[in-house]
Amino acid sequence: MSMRVVGGMLGALLAMPVQAAGLKEHLLSSEKALWAAWAGKNGQLYEKAFAADAMYIVAGAVPIQGREVIANEVANNVCTREKFSIENVSLRQLAPTVVELSYDALQTGECDGTPLPVKVRATSVYVRQGALWLVTLFQETALELE
Repeated sequence: MSMRVVGGMLGALLAMPVQAAGLKEHLLSSEKALWAAWAGKNGQLYEKAFAADAMYIVAGAVPIQGREVIANEVANNVCTREKFSIENVSLRQLAPTVVELSYDALQTGECDGTPLPVKVRATSVYVRQGALWLVTLFQETALELE
């Protein structure tokens, strides 16, 4: 899937009004688009999907704060991800305009010769700003394979 197609899909997802019943699927689609964008070094999608003051914390890296800084790091990362999958997805409503989406992600790839963690537990906290759901915190923790 081209980055232009992924970018268009994410833009449409972010602008789409979502009923409560479809929110989990809506945000999961957004997460998958962001994982694909990371692999393609497409920081523009992160600029569209993250809140201005967002925090980004990934296994084995220094936390990054701010939408533009996060987008720049994504665009210039030295990592490769060949494939990924997402499973065990859960959604919790924390407040009327705040939700937490958590899931396990399996991936293959490397950063500067070091393999990526094969399995991570990822959590994205989304905040609704107007009609959009934006990521305000993304955090992942490497997990041992069971």
